[in-house]
Amino acid sequence: MAENISGTRWKIGWNPSLAIVGTTIISAIVGVAIEAIVPFITIGLLAGIAVWYWGVSEINSKYSPIKEQFYDETARAAARGIDMDNAESFSLNFAVGDSPPLVEPASKYRSTAILVSDTSFNVNQGAVLDMKQRGKSEGGTNKEFFYDQVSSIETHQSGGATYLEVRTADGNSVELGPSVQESAAEAEAAIRQQMREVRRSNA
Repeated sequence: MAENISGTRWKIGWNPSLAIVGTTIISAIVGVAIEAIVPFITIGLLAGIAVWYWGVSEINSKYSPIKEQFYDETARAAARGIDMDNAESFSLNFAVGDSPPLVEPASKYRSTAILVSDTSFNVNQGAVLDMKQRGKSEGGTNKEFFYDQVSSIETHQSGGATYLEVRTADGNSVELGPSVQESAAEAEAAIRQQMREVRRSNA
């Protein structure tokens, strides 16, 4: 999803134990051969840390365009069949998964894009970016909700994230997210406003 990235450095940055332990073992073997094992173990350890940080710097300097491209692709997927000039776009994005020390990005990102028009809102949900592999691990699915088919919409917290819950007139419930609270609240407010407009015009 991004150009000019060293795959070797990227892999090393995500695997500190592989870089540090591997380099230390190689140095120890050399040290045994020349009967200087302790100095070479120290040299190998320091060299391994340096090699790992070499990989970390590759990740930290180049992950941002990968993440932004992923978010843009999710938003474009939600816009299929929707007039962008007459719609508001919202992105419910959330970082998940642990990363090694000093590595800035999360190991995975989830994105749900919502396009709010005057008659309905279209959702692309379920898209997941695997940052370690630099590509989607799951694709997104599209669903359109017409305001007269929605009975309510609200936000709730779970596991440190905020979710939008859409209840439809037939009794079903769809959870959208995860997201940071501000993004979910903005999307909720826009959808509520359009629902009020539709109901007012149908009254």
